[in-house]
Amino acid sequence: MKKKIFVLIATLFAVENLSDVFLILRAQHVGVPVVMIPLIYLLFNLIYPNNADIAHSL
Repeated sequence: MKKKIFVLIATLFAVENLSDVFLILRAQHVGVPVVMIPLIYLLFNLIYPNNADIAHSL
């Protein structure tokens, strides 16, 4: 039972991040080299939480 709950929660988090992945894949279509996409995703994950905290405090 615990395993099913874990899989459900993990799936919800994965679906939440799906839109972020689509934005990064869109970068490939506008000319960003494929090799740069993991770096862009890393930068996105480093910058986004900090800005979310700042925006939340406004």
